[in-house]
Amino acid sequence: MAGGSGSNLPIKINFGYDTTFNKIRDIVKDVQGVINRATNRAAYKVRTVLTQETAYKYFIKPGVIRSHMKVFTAQGNDKTAKILFSGRELNLAKFYNVQPKRPGYKGIYKGAVLREGGLKPFRRPTAFYRRGKGLYLRNPDNHKDIWLVKGPAVPQIVKNKYTVEEAMGDGLIEFKNRLQHEIHREIQKSLKVKGGRQMLIQF
Repeated sequence: MAGGSGSNLPIKINFGYDTTFNKIRDIVKDVQGVINRATNRAAYKVRTVLTQETAYKYFIKPGVIRSHMKVFTAQGNDKTAKILFSGRELNLAKFYNVQPKRPGYKGIYKGAVLREGGLKPFRRPTAFYRRGKGLYLRNPDNHKDIWLVKGPAVPQIVKNKYTVEEAMGDGLIEFKNRLQHEIHREIQKSLKVKGGRQMLIQF
């Protein structure tokens, strides 16, 4: 269940700025703003999918994942949005652990990181929980010998190849849809009209 030492995982969001620029530069005035806004919307979509899919595969709450991520939006000449996942190894208490409660029975803690495979019992060494500090293991031959139970860091579980590919695929769809919306809004603004039929531009 132990992971590595933790790290940073940057995921860059840029769906072909130059190609898109050339296609719409004669249609809208604020080309850079249109592309940046679509890119940023896609970045938040990627963040959502990464969080949901990781929580689906691992015993970890989406809030814990989000607390270890930050979105840097595309602004001005900085054409690329970025999602940065950071953090060190998490205590197993951040994933999943349970102690059976039976009358007169101390119980054995069980824990797991991956949902697939189920819970694994801690028999030797034994496990115990300290409120506000996490799950610990204790050497049964020396009760003063205790140590934290560590799982992987958030960047390690998020960088699953298939999860990232799925998130980027959904991000591309979001980028294209938002781009159409932003172009239509810019055209309306330049013509000073509201509503109307949306122009479909192939990307």
